[in-house]
Amino acid sequence: MNRILLTTALVALAGPTLAADFYAPAPVTAATIYPDGALTTHTISVDLPAGEHRLFVPVIGEDGVPTVTGPAGVTVGTIGQQYDAPVDPENFFTPALIAARDAVEALEDQVTAQQDRVSGIASQLTALDIQQSFVSAIRPPKDGATPDDLAALAQHVHDQTATALAAIAVAQQGLRAETETLADLQQNLATARARLAQLNPPKAEMDLMTLDLVVDHAMTAQLTVEGTAYAAWAPVYDLRLAADGTLSLDRKAMIGLKSDTPWHDVMLTLSSVSPDGQLAPSDTGPNQASIYLPQPTPMVRSAAPQLEMMVEEEPMIIADSAPMIRAMTQVDGVAVTYAYPRPVSLTDGEEVLLTLDTLTIAATTEIHASPRHDDTAFLMTLFTNETGEPLLPGSAQVFRQGHFMGETEFPLVPAGAEATLPMGPIEGLRLNHAIARNETGDTGILSRSNTREQQISFSVENLTGEAQDLTAFYPLTYSEQEDLRIALSVTPKPDATDIDDKRGVSSWDMSLAPGATQTVEITIKMDWPEGQDLRWYP
Repeated sequence: MNRILLTTALVALAGPTLAADFYAPAPVTAATIYPDGALTTHTISVDLPAGEHRLFVPVIGEDGVPTVTGPAGVTVGTIGQQYDAPVDPENFFTPALIAARDAVEALEDQVTAQQDRVSGIASQLTALDIQQSFVSAIRPPKDGATPDDLAALAQHVHDQTATALAAIAVAQQGLRAETETLADLQQNLATARARLAQLNPPKAEMDLMTLDLVVDHAMTAQLTVEGTAYAAWAPVYDLRLAADGTLSLDRKAMIGLKSDTPWHDVMLTLSSVSPDGQLAPSDTGPNQASIYLPQPTPMVRSAAPQLEMMVEEEPMIIADSAPMIRAMTQVDGVAVTYAYPRPVSLTDGEEVLLTLDTLTIAATTEIHASPRHDDTAFLMTLFTNETGEPLLPGSAQVFRQGHFMGETEFPLVPAGAEATLPMGPIEGLRLNHAIARNETGDTGILSRSNTREQQISFSVENLTGEAQDLTAFYPLTYSEQEDLRIALSVTPKPDATDIDDKRGVSSWDMSLAPGATQTVEITIKMDWPEGQDLRWYP
């Protein structure tokens, strides 16, 4: 935990002796979580007599100076801090910790009692085994025994053996049952101990915040302290496209906590504000132009650099159809906030997924194809955000007619803005991209030192068994240098060019009957001055 730098409001512990010292936990009772960080509210409840007192609580906040508010009749004076102070940890047990500790102690007593029962039955079995061994060792006398005596002895051994074996069987059955009960209790105890450890009980030495209080009259004082914590949240969406084209957005929030102070039954508010972000516009400085004499730079050819990406795998979360607890959404022109209606518990390193709400949005679908890169076309859904609030960026799981299609990134969609979202491939729409090459026997490339002619084609084949309307996108080659002249011959001509202000990116609207194929032929002719090299990748 970061140590708080004491300002004039946080001074070293010094001054007159106060009437009494009191200790109390300061659990988190409410929190506003931002995309990176959280503002926490801690509630301290302590019985105080009238007079001047010093209250010890665990240090609150990961950074900055906490804000303390007391009830009427309580004046908060000096705020101080002690480092590594020796304390009785149970002075700071919250109700959740007390319940967890009591559960552990109760189970420890049950385990001990059950161990005694198991030991008692095991001792009983040992005694029965000795008794059976004694009976089994009985032998008839060597002299003077009549047949009746032998018969009576045999009957006695038989009866005693039967009685011992029956008792042993009952005891063994009881031992198995009691041993199973003991194992269950030991497992419950291990779980309870893990739960207690997860709540991070205070240590025998800890950092403490001290509050000097003046109390007008005896009361149960409720003080609140605002601090900070390392917590974060991010939107998570389930995008569900129905057969009739209806788009449903199940909005959720993934919340994570990194803190020595566990949260138990905390009321959460999620905010889209980023307090650590930029608050003011960047400074606009001068922009001077200059010229210089270029120096020749040798060309270095190397393999393309490899981009290594670290991906944290998360388990797939598939929402069921059970009723979900949903958050209240508020938009005030500055931020979007979600107030979750139920208390939430979190421990260090834990993540939870909360359901916010579900939006049903009117949408249309289109099929897009990129033959230069892909083998299949893809279904896209288009909509206008008419919810009256921005849709925040996050991760999304895509479902199409009930089938899980994969995961994607959901973009920021301001209120009133349009958006296009992917809904997965259409495997029956097959794409082909062909570049004619001399080395394979084609005659598509005619090249001299300063000219090149290239033939390229792409096609879309409909194998779905149904008529399909789609848009195919392809980048037509262009030049921004006067000395590099490019002539294009495209059949059929594109329906649109320079799409989304991307130079040369063109599209073809296609209507394909079942089994039909449409091909686009492109011939590119280029020439440039002698002594210069062409850099181009078809």
